Amino acid sequence: MIHAWLLDYRPLGQPLANRAAAAAATLPDRLRAAMAGVATAGIGGGRPEWAVLTTCHRCEVYSHRVSAGRLLSVLRAHFPPAAQAAPTAAGDESAARHLMRVAAGLDSMLLGETDVQRQVAGTPARAAEWGGAGPVLNALFGAAVHAGRRVRTETDIGRSAASLASAAVDLVVARLDSAERARALVFGAGTMARRACERLRARGIGALSVINRTFARAELLAAAYGGRAVRWEGAADVLREADVAIAATASPHPFIGAGLLRDAMAARPGRPLHLVDLALPKNVQEGAAGAAGVRCYDFGDLEAAARAGRAARVAEVPRAEAIIDQEVARFLSWLREYEVAPALRLLGELAAAARDAELERAWRRLPDLTARERRVVQSLAHNVAQRVVRAPMRRLRDAAGSDRAGRYRETLEHLFAGPSGDDPAGGQGGA
Repeated sequence: MIHAWLLDYRPLGQPLANRAAAAAATLPDRLRAAMAGVATAGIGGGRPEWAVLTTCHRCEVYSHRVSAGRLLSVLRAHFPPAAQAAPTAAGDESAARHLMRVAAGLDSMLLGETDVQRQVAGTPARAAEWGGAGPVLNALFGAAVHAGRRVRTETDIGRSAASLASAAVDLVVARLDSAERARALVFGAGTMARRACERLRARGIGALSVINRTFARAELLAAAYGGRAVRWEGAADVLREADVAIAATASPHPFIGAGLLRDAMAARPGRPLHLVDLALPKNVQEGAAGAAGVRCYDFGDLEAAARAGRAARVAEVPRAEAIIDQEVARFLSWLREYEVAPALRLLGELAAAARDAELERAWRRLPDLTARERRVVQSLAHNVAQRVVRAPMRRLRDAAGSDRAGRYRETLEHLFAGPSGDDPAGGQGGA
């Protein structure tokens, strides 16, 4: 069964959300250590699978062949005490539906937001790096990406739906006297920073600077959008000249403090600075934006600004949900077949092994059979073997997706699996 634990930061309040997001950054290492001791057993030989999806306002853990209780105990030990009761559980259908809604932008702060699909699509590769990837979760995330693409192709929910970064740019550019004479500074070089640079150029910003701790990445991003790269230690100088600053780094700690902002504003009296914090954990220290002349914006401001364009996209939600219904049904059908396939294969192999063993004994005892007689014996052995397993196979298929399927698999394992987990179908027939 697929288990998912879903932690949404939005109801937590900003300080707790910051702490939860900081903890999420180190969660994969914690899970990798915890899952190292999870044994794999049972028909099919599958190993535990797990993956962590993080976005600007969520941390979600998906697993297969992992005890839900074990997973929850890891999360409760890892996240701040005040957030330990916040994760909600989902399984199979509800987990698949939720992830598909996320990929389609239906669970984003900006309805129809596009960046989240890239984050969903990139999760299996990150899970592979952590050692948690496997066929079931790869299929789940692949199905979610496919559902998201269908929603954006077959509905208008993505029409005029900005990413958070582009919404942030639109918000602050509307407050400038002139975009063409303004200077913008972007902290970071990831997806959010790239989106911000792209939108700043599209809105005709006069000058663009990019700062990142890895200077080579800043150079690549700046070159792509006609800007200049600045080394990290030069941030204070560039901030003094900026009209717009967008912070979008993955830093676990805030680095834009009150002192830095006071110094920047002292060098440019009368010129406001529009500062947007798109990071979680926050890049701007709590209270730092109180410096005179600094106008700070965060996710709450972006959500409020986006409401005006939301009505048309809301009308498309029923069509989007109908597509997700179809894709959930398709994935669950695949999952049911996948979960009983090892047991079906085991029964088939047992029948074939018994048939072949008995035929071998028959050939030794009846060496003078004609070719026609041998075919009759072969057909008889095949039909008997198939008749023996036909009813169990039918019941397994009928039970797919239910608790009975799990009980049937356990019974088969108990009755036929060898003590070392070897393939039981490889045994010899009786003398």
